[in-house]
Amino acid sequence: MVPTVQTLLRIIDARFPAPADSESRVRLEMGSPRKRVRRIGMTPRLAPEAVSTVLRRGYDLIVTFHPFLETETAPSLRTDKEPGASAARLLRAGIALVSVGRHMESADVTRGRRLAEFLGVGNNEILPLRPVETVESSEVKFVVFVPEGHEDAVIEAIARGGAGKIGLYSHCTFRSTGTGTYRPLEGADPWAGKVGRLESAPEARLEARVPRSALDRVLREVRTVHPYEEMAYDVFPLLEPRESRQPAAHLVALKRPTRLATLCARLRRASLPPLVATNAKKGRFAAEILSGEPHTLPRKIVVCGDRSLSVSDVRAIAPEPIDAIVRPAAHEPAFSGESEIPVVEFNPAVAESAVLKDLWAVLVEEERIAPPIDLWM
Repeated sequence: MVPTVQTLLRIIDARFPAPADSESRVRLEMGSPRKRVRRIGMTPRLAPEAVSTVLRRGYDLIVTFHPFLETETAPSLRTDKEPGASAARLLRAGIALVSVGRHMESADVTRGRRLAEFLGVGNNEILPLRPVETVESSEVKFVVFVPEGHEDAVIEAIARGGAGKIGLYSHCTFRSTGTGTYRPLEGADPWAGKVGRLESAPEARLEARVPRSALDRVLREVRTVHPYEEMAYDVFPLLEPRESRQPAAHLVALKRPTRLATLCARLRRASLPPLVATNAKKGRFAAEILSGEPHTLPRKIVVCGDRSLSVSDVRAIAPEPIDAIVRPAAHEPAFSGESEIPVVEFNPAVAESAVLKDLWAVLVEEERIAPPIDLWM
């Protein structure tokens, strides 16, 4: 049976389902979903210089990890410039192009996870490391200064306004005491003290969490019971911690310590052959030791799939001391070769190739699919 592009997209969606709340889907960048597919090519990133070879080999569908048409770098398609010129050649040849990277990552087939499994080679412990990020809260912190003896009335007003709730508890506030000072100016009508004289009064500082939508109502309610002519208060935005959905890295506890040189060799085996020489130059290495000795025997390693984390970043998210870091090479090094922790760097395309190999294995075993599938770097 010769499948269509649409059939392949449905298979990928079914075998690698993304979470229901995810917006990531397998993306058909160009071509028709009704296109019959007799030969498939897979590559982490389709370079314009590889298009001639793609046309010569007679592919019907190209599957990439990264989008061919990056919206940031290609806001318009001009056929006299790249990538528009290559896109026009592919369209004229009737070749469909699908990008799957974002979908596979959202389906938890992450670059870091696949590399961690590949480096472990066996039944090793793999722990995802998800950094805690902060997002703006839907609540604010309301702080009001109240003269001694009026605290209970203000707390009731805060509750009536719809604030001070934490879980199944209401009237939640915190108070601290101190001394407030003020000098009433001409025209003021002070609740206590005289115009022109510096006054001091025992006051309580009351704090409560307030939903942003209830802040106006809380202010109205508190003003009705607050004795001061001018109510002193502050409103502070709040941040909430949130664990990142996608892990930044994976901690691999190897059952048997493994030499750094062996880890490099495993990474090289995960890479794919180049399609053309220019692609090979761009990815001129698969993996190399950035710091540490080849004979070093780490047991606990942190594998970063798509982020160039520094040593301090890794230490911040790792729950325990580590022996080595495996991370993608970056344009700007995240740390120097003087790191006290051994570091292995790899070509980012190696991790993307590992994900594509998963997809390749699924498509090959599908009985509905007959076309050969080629993979290249």
